[in-house]
Amino acid sequence: MYTFADYPRDPKLIEQLTKTIHVFDDKARHIAPNDLAISRYNQRYLAEHLSRRSSLLKRIAYLLAWVIRDTSKPLRDVIFVEYGAGTGLPCCFAKLLGVGTVIYSDHFEPSCQDARVIHENFGVQADAYVHGELREVTDFLKAHQLGCDAMISSDCIEHIYDIDAFLLSHRDIPGDRLAVAHSSGAN
Repeated sequence: MYTFADYPRDPKLIEQLTKTIHVFDDKARHIAPNDLAISRYNQRYLAEHLSRRSSLLKRIAYLLAWVIRDTSKPLRDVIFVEYGAGTGLPCCFAKLLGVGTVIYSDHFEPSCQDARVIHENFGVQADAYVHGELREVTDFLKAHQLGCDAMISSDCIEHIYDIDAFLLSHRDIPGDRLAVAHSSGAN
């Protein structure tokens, strides 16, 4: 966890996140990205992410803390989307945390395929793998009568050319209360 960061004042949630950091870290130590049957593209990204595991886990825990903090649902009933997920490591973390429905989404088809292999090596699977943009995620949720509670994306928003339209499209995402966190280290 970030030492000086402001976290939700929910000791139980912070304890769960801290435990999940340790579980994820233990699993990640045994993963050799170049030995996985995934694209070279994602082997490189996964190796990079896992080489910075400490900062990666802090960022994932921080983002998840803020998007799930106000839900009145138990974690097993939360519906979480990782948008522009790439390797899908926050999906792994969410599943290890106990989030009930985890939806992986990316516009790059090889990443959607690779994420399944990566998740399997962490001993988890997302509940759905959606290939496409935010419109496809929204359509998937509606088709399956799912109301999204929480969504994050990392290093994705800098690729969005019309930020206003993109953010306005979030209102189409079904659900009673949606918490979203978009983060980027690119700009």
